[in-house]
Amino acid sequence: MSEKKYYLIFGAQMVNKGAQAMLFVTASEIRKRDPQAEIVVFIYDKWKGAEDPSLYRFRFVPITMKEIMNLSRTSLSRAYLLAKKAKMKADSPRLQEIREILENAKMAFDISGYALSNQWGVNGSLFYLSKFALLHQYGIPTYILPQSFGPFDYHSAAKNMMVHRLTKKYLRYPEIIFAREQEGFDCLTKEMKLSNVRLSSDLVLQSATVDTAAIYSGKPEMRTFPTVPGHCVAIIPNSSNNKHGNGEQLLKLYGELIEKLTAMQKEIYLLAHSSQDLDVCRAILKQSGEQPNIHLLEADLNCIEYGMFIRQFEYVIASRFHSIVNAFKEHIPCIALGWAVKYEELLDLLGQKQFNHDVRTLTDFEPVFASLEKMEASFQEQSALIEEKLTKIQKESCFLFLDDVL
Repeated sequence: MSEKKYYLIFGAQMVNKGAQAMLFVTASEIRKRDPQAEIVVFIYDKWKGAEDPSLYRFRFVPITMKEIMNLSRTSLSRAYLLAKKAKMKADSPRLQEIREILENAKMAFDISGYALSNQWGVNGSLFYLSKFALLHQYGIPTYILPQSFGPFDYHSAAKNMMVHRLTKKYLRYPEIIFAREQEGFDCLTKEMKLSNVRLSSDLVLQSATVDTAAIYSGKPEMRTFPTVPGHCVAIIPNSSNNKHGNGEQLLKLYGELIEKLTAMQKEIYLLAHSSQDLDVCRAILKQSGEQPNIHLLEADLNCIEYGMFIRQFEYVIASRFHSIVNAFKEHIPCIALGWAVKYEELLDLLGQKQFNHDVRTLTDFEPVFASLEKMEASFQEQSALIEEKLTKIQKESCFLFLDDVL
């Protein structure tokens, strides 16, 4: 066996800016400590990024649950293959490639964001857990970087028992698990009785800068998207809100917010932080009609371009979790329309809890309108507060553990 050299990253994808930002930050932090690091990014589907994958200093390798189960020698893998009546040849080129990577790995990181929860069903949780059994089998030191966990009620005693047992078993293997929220920390420590868990804020917040030389194989050409001069506000929706809240009600809310922003003489930009949200942006624009102060940005920005663009705004009204994280990183305040506890804890961390609104319980628009009035009167003060809080967060970065292990 050759000397171990690969850094493995699991849970990455390039469809939305949040997942992309987590990958960029993680790779940048690794290469701060090991400039020549060879990074392998396992993706769970074929390439879906907007850019050519050859632009990056990563080796992107697709991996499926079937492949993980064929490589893994566990009761879970045997049960899975039996249920699927599936078995891949041991000498398959795909398995050989993945096996070679695993045999020559230095360490592994998981940056899934939010994958272990009843929100994604039992199969999603089993897929998430199965890779840790595989990494343990190959003796690869593994770290789960800040992400959300739980709840773990799968509405079936049998399913609950199975997921709880496997979680307690396989999540003992990672060296450190960073839980992004108190709720997730409590789920893992109190419910699952795990002792390798630390509470930490979002990993994108914790890295002050991203070194593009650590990300791209050449000098990247970043596009710029200047705004119309004047007072600008961005609206960044989330198609998932329609599943957790009332889609028609939310569309009406955006319409009324646009009316109020127009009365404030704002230039309004509709922006999709994920390609999945572009249709929602178009629906908001269609409802509001053709007005000269409303602009739809259809370009698919990467997360670095998004950061350069968003810093031009006074504040944003956002629903994608990492659109808020990336805005905070540029000291831009946000009115959040979210659907999970992660939004509440994020805004509380930056001293912005008063601007968080849960679409699952939203029955009255008045609290949102009150937030808008308060934000309009204090966005400069809020920006300064975010900067102060962010400076403290970055001094306590979760990536400090790399200084000890590298």
